[in-house]
Amino acid sequence: MSAAPGRPKPARTAARRAEVFHNERSAGPPQASSHRSPQGEGTPVNASVFTRIIRREMSAAIVFEDGQVIAFMDAGQVNPGHVLVATRRQVETFMELEESEAAHLFAVVHRVARAVQAAFAPQGMTLLQANRPAGWQTVPHVHVHVLPRHAGDGADLVWPRKDPPLAELRALAARIQL
Repeated sequence: MSAAPGRPKPARTAARRAEVFHNERSAGPPQASSHRSPQGEGTPVNASVFTRIIRREMSAAIVFEDGQVIAFMDAGQVNPGHVLVATRRQVETFMELEESEAAHLFAVVHRVARAVQAAFAPQGMTLLQANRPAGWQTVPHVHVHVLPRHAGDGADLVWPRKDPPLAELRALAARIQL
């Protein structure tokens, strides 16, 4: 599908990003992962694009990796220096991580963001972590976008403010139990 004249091109899909990463060892559909689904013991899940990168079944420009996370350049590069930081363990949402995993993920995001700031000197930085399609997640594997930003770069976030009264905010806050 091509964009209409005067309209921006549609964003790359996860499938298209996977094509960009493909190399000769990764031809064919994703293989079943040795990772297990949180839904049930012994239920295999399909390997995500990120798991395939971790296994070196797909190529990527890797920035950093350790025993828990991997950071690599986003194939879509909204702006130069756009990095994805993903967990090595394939889980779909941030809420499924152990607290220690979440803390380590964001410690590495902090390090990557500082390095991107030093390397590319952007005017701003967006850190984006999305969960499930309704939350804008396109790859079902926990990850954070480290996105250098510049005025007028075309990366917009629509955030329709509702401005409820303080009494409603207090009622909403009372529902959240930590």
